[in-house]
Amino acid sequence: RPARTGSLLATALLLAAASCVPARDRLPEDAANGTPTPVLPWRARPADNASQLARTADAVESHVRHLRARSLPSQTRGDATRTLTGYFDGGDLVLVVESIEQGDYGASDRRWFFEGAWLYHHRAAGLRLFRDNSSLVPVERRLYLAPDGTPLYSFQALAGNPDAVTAGELTGLLGEARRLRRQLLATD
Repeated sequence: RPARTGSLLATALLLAAASCVPARDRLPEDAANGTPTPVLPWRARPADNASQLARTADAVESHVRHLRARSLPSQTRGDATRTLTGYFDGGDLVLVVESIEQGDYGASDRRWFFEGAWLYHHRAAGLRLFRDNSSLVPVERRLYLAPDGTPLYSFQALAGNPDAVTAGELTGLLGEARRLRRQLLATD
């Protein structure tokens, strides 16, 4: 009887511990093939503030050469070409690098940082043809987000002039992040 009680207690503890492990971005075939071991010793946490999320995103980029990369074929529409590369820590998508080359209309480099389904940081930089000017001007955007999508910090500028990130832009970026994430997870 004591051995049976100990076995039941051990099983209950294992089930409780397993329920505390966060779900990861794994496809069904990952279980059969074995998921690579994660290389990042830290991850973004929901309680982090914008400064900590910035340090986490910077650390992901500094360790990108240790992550498994998955590039999708370039997509071309007119004179615009878009490339996507996803970076995985183990089986988890942690970074998407999107490069958009628009010929005479400019170019941009966009980075999307994920912890599971949570987009915690997005940054973009590039050059764009501005409607009131015939030359290319610098554009920049930085967002740090809580797990529910609430901005912890946001900044964007066009030609060096700060401009507010609107609710509509934020909704569009969150939708785009979900699409990019699904696209890369489906092809990994």
